[in-house]
Amino acid sequence: MLTGDGQLRKQARKDDLEVRGILYVFEELLNQNLIINKIALQKNKRTLSVQ
Repeated sequence: MLTGDGQLRKQARKDDLEVRGILYVFEELLNQNLIINKIALQKNKRTLSVQ
């Protein structure tokens, strides 16, 4: 499950679901060479500034 919601993460873990956040998504995009570091950093900063 992909979520940044604390309560949902907590419940998902209780339900033995795999829980990931946005950093996981960026890491996977980088690992699969779908984006470059510079773009990942820009998008990550943008994502964090929205919150």
